[in-house]
Amino acid sequence: MQFYFFHAHFFRIKKINHLLIALISFLILFTLFFNLVKHYQYGHPVLIIIRSFYYYVRFDYLSIGAIMAVLFYKYSYRLFNRKSQKAFGLIFTKTSQVLLLILLFLFSYLYLGTDILAAATITTLLVSLLIVNLCSAKTSIYSLNNEVFIFIGEISYSIYLLHKFVVHFVIWCYTACLPGQGLVVENLIIYLCSLLLSVGVATLSYYGIERYFLRLKARFAKVPDKKPL
Repeated sequence: MQFYFFHAHFFRIKKINHLLIALISFLILFTLFFNLVKHYQYGHPVLIIIRSFYYYVRFDYLSIGAIMAVLFYKYSYRLFNRKSQKAFGLIFTKTSQVLLLILLFLFSYLYLGTDILAAATITTLLVSLLIVNLCSAKTSIYSLNNEVFIFIGEISYSIYLLHKFVVHFVIWCYTACLPGQGLVVENLIIYLCSLLLSVGVATLSYYGIERYFLRLKARFAKVPDKKPL
């Protein structure tokens, strides 16, 4: 939601280099301001409120994703100079993707239960690099173009709407039935159960409710007349 309210306006900038400079500048200023507020928040109720707002809107994480998207666009259309084009192209190799995955898992494990803000920022960077690799099908080590992920795409809106209820339910069940299993085991159980249940509930919602309204919508959709050849 906050992307459409705020970040989407950056893309009114037509020149790609100006857009990239604007996004990077915003990310730097946002990070500096957030850390200043975080440092001086104690004893200042207003600063505490500002810090909470900045934490939940995730503007910095959205900026990282947008920057990677713009860089990928520049790389795809060869808008870098030769040296930069070659350097950025190193990301789009199978070896780089394997290393990124290893770094992501290691970093997630090392920072589990510690500084969540520092971990989330670096995790966002690693994940955004992996995501842009999906856009380069020739070098990607994995593909979303299969029946399982196509089905997940169909029920993705239901997953988006319902997953939070599932996560809270799973956490409640875990706390009540399996406390004290250790941080790693706890996260594995919660994430795996949340994933499976979210897909299950979303599937029921899609076939039970959503698909009916999609068919209903199709009845009112305007089909443009075919123009004569």
